[in-house]
Formats: sequence, C-alpha cells, structure tokens
Amino acid sequence: MKRLGLLILIVLFIGTIRGFSQRCLSGQWGIKLNYGWGDSYPFLKKKNLDYTIGLSFFRYVQNQNKWSAGIEYTEKRFCYKCNAVPVCQFLISGGYYKNILSNRMKSLFFNLGGMFFAGYESVNWGVKNFCDGAILKNQDCFIAGGALAVELETYITNRFLVSCRAREKILFNSIKTFHFQYSIGIKFIIK
Repeated sequence: MKRLGLLILIVLFIGTIRGFSQRCLSGQWGIKLNYGWGDSYPFLKKKNLDYTIGLSFFRYVQNQNKWSAGIEYTEKRFCYKCNAVPVCQFLISGGYYKNILSNRMKSLFFNLGGMFFAGYESVNWGVKNFCDGAILKNQDCFIAGGALAVELETYITNRFLVSCRAREKILFNSIKTFHFQYSIGIKFIIK
C-alpha cells in the first residue's frame, strides 16, 4: 500500500513538472497589446494627462528571456490658455527582457529589460498659431532613444498572460527628454 501511494505521488509530481515546463520555452512567440499612462497620475489629476497604446511581437529564448519588437502611439496634452496642445509620438521599438525571478510553477515572472526607440513626434499637429496670437516654436521632428523597464507577468491560462510594466524612456530631440510610463498588457502565445 505504501509503494502504491509513493508511486501515485511520483506520477503526480512528474505530471505537474511536465505541465508547467511547457511555459516560456525557447522558440515560443506571441503578440502583446498594452495600454498605459505616463508623466502623470490619471486618478489624481486630469490635466496634462497622457496615454500610450502599443502592439508588439515577442519571442522567448533560453531561460525565459525574450526579444520584443513593436509599434506604439503616445499622446500627451499640455494646457495653454484656451488650447490643449497635443504632442503625439509614433514609435517603433525593439528590446530584450531578462528573467530575473520566477516561481517554481512558472506562473509568475519578474523581468528586467532594455529597449531602443525610433520614430516621429508631432507638436499640435503642425499648427503653430494659437487663439491669443502666440506662435509655437517647437516643430515636428524625428526622435530616437531608449528605455529601461521592469515587468511583472503572470499566466491566466497556458496561452494568455497579463503583464504590468514600468519604464523610464529617454527620447532625444523630443519636446520632453525623460518620460516615465506604466502600463498593463495582455499577451497571447501563438506558438
């Protein structure tokens, strides 16, 4: 009877390891949709609110690390007397995330990453004149830079994940060089 109980425990243990070992395998890839805020806290103040939305492709490599490439749109509005002045960024990104910590069941991951950005920034959609006669000196321009990010992600099912990310972007030639952003994303593993 003891041997049968031991055999059942071994089979359950091996089955558990096999079930969790299919997560974040080298070569698995998928897509991620994320939405976030930055440079402001949307629940505390409503002016100068900005947001970002992005779509990215990711591919796992060894040790639950991953490569990522994507596109994103960021908009920030500045208030000037009678106008809200939008600053819009269209960016392409590429980066690498290293898994720093994960639990034994491979359901919760803490990652540290670095990213590169290149894109275009539009200030007030090219309109330079305001209602009070003021003229905007900033022009539309190309921007580039990088970011450092921390990410916490967890599995909902074997193919769906939820991730929370905080990052500090540095964009050169932008109207504002440093951008802090935090976001939530949904990831889907395709293969």
